[in-house]
Amino acid sequence: MKYCIFTIPRSGSALLLHLMWPYLRNKFQYVENLNELQNMGYTWIDDGNRIHCSFDKNNTVPFKKKLQKTEKAIVNERRNRYRLLKKYGEQDYFLKLFPETDFQAESWNFLLENYHFIFLERRNVKEQLLSLFLASKTEVWNIDQKELEYSTYEFTEKDKASFLEIFSLYKTMKEFIINNGTPYSIIYHEDIISYDPIYKALELFDFTDWKDYIDLDKEYLPAPMGSGDKRKYVSNFEEFETWFNEHF
Repeated sequence: MKYCIFTIPRSGSALLLHLMWPYLRNKFQYVENLNELQNMGYTWIDDGNRIHCSFDKNNTVPFKKKLQKTEKAIVNERRNRYRLLKKYGEQDYFLKLFPETDFQAESWNFLLENYHFIFLERRNVKEQLLSLFLASKTEVWNIDQKELEYSTYEFTEKDKASFLEIFSLYKTMKEFIINNGTPYSIIYHEDIISYDPIYKALELFDFTDWKDYIDLDKEYLPAPMGSGDKRKYVSNFEEFETWFNEHF
């Protein structure tokens, strides 16, 4: 079975990706962890036999801005990645997907017919939105990575529209995937982090033999998302809260 994660940013997907990867690699001989299909910071290379994925860890500037890629070029590259997955359809790859504003059903046909979709969600949507808001403002995807200035980020009309769009897209695409008859699971971040050791969360997928394939002393897991009080970083938090209560 091929697996992919479908989610909204700030859902804990990096953690789940790293939890599942060693198990899929060691038990099922998955070829590669391709990470985020839509993230142009990851380079996909076709060597004629398989797909390789690499990432510039020193890249602190969004890849799209750094390379000055046009929207058309990004869309073309994304569609090329769908073609590569189909080209090497006999091989098992693991990847993560986010909602797409230019969603093309035909590009997803291979995924829908061959992958088990994992819908990763958070019960605490307000915390997820605050995390997404701060990450989009600071380009720091872990709030503990640096000291943030107190109450300096304004929640704007543009932010409201952007967040409503991505949640609406996620809901629409999720319904499309389920109605297509594609196998799926719905997993919550809060359930994953409740396990000790956290790899025991693999049992949510019926991977009850995970201890046979994972060496806890050797595997790397990303640091958990910052858990501090994010409200203090929003200069107009009351406006954010009013908006949130009206829409979620």
